[in-house]
Amino acid sequence: MIQKKNIVHDEGIVIKRFAFGEADWIVHLFTKDHGRLSAMAKSARRSVKRFGSSIELGQILQVSLSIPKNSERMSQLSSARPKYSMHGILSSYERIQAMLRAIELSQLFLQDHQSSKELYRLLELFLTGLCKYEPKISDILAFEYTWLKFCGFKPDLSACDHVMKNKEPFFLNCELGKINSMVTHTGYNIPVSQAAAAGLSALTTVSNSLGDRHYRLAEQVMSKYIEFVVGKPLKSVF
Repeated sequence: MIQKKNIVHDEGIVIKRFAFGEADWIVHLFTKDHGRLSAMAKSARRSVKRFGSSIELGQILQVSLSIPKNSERMSQLSSARPKYSMHGILSSYERIQAMLRAIELSQLFLQDHQSSKELYRLLELFLTGLCKYEPKISDILAFEYTWLKFCGFKPDLSACDHVMKNKEPFFLNCELGKINSMVTHTGYNIPVSQAAAAGLSALTTVSNSLGDRHYRLAEQVMSKYIEFVVGKPLKSVF
């Protein structure tokens, strides 16, 4: 019995790829309308006309896909062309590392066929911004926080102002997603310094007077929290 397929046109961000056979790519896309899916790009490593050099990590594409009605079967990527020029990301190590962190979060959090216009737009804006500007650590921290919020894992940062005014130790309890003034016996506890609390507090308030040190310490707390949520160490580093 021949499996019928739906031909769709969509936008998609390449979040993973690997070679298959002598000429094909298997591509993991985060698409705007169909969520995360895997697609076979036949002869993509040979066909300049249909794909060119568009299937690169972090590339935002306009794609044509054959999606089988049986979700257990792999989609077929029939054509892809860049929506934007993404060459600017390759101009610095910092931009590449920021892209890799965003792509890694996509790989870890997105489920197959999970569609989210909010997450797609967030990732698209972050990646296109990297093409134009050198990323600040505060930009990366803000992206991580917003990503967690859209995924339902936003930490409660309401106690940050209290941390900044007191010298006693504070901790982010990962299981509760909340900052406490004492180590709890349940869950993983991350120390939160006054400087880190200032950087975290800036995520929910307007602050223009903080230096990179505050944001870097805050990002270290956020990274450890993300590692607790996903259950593994993050590979991308800053």
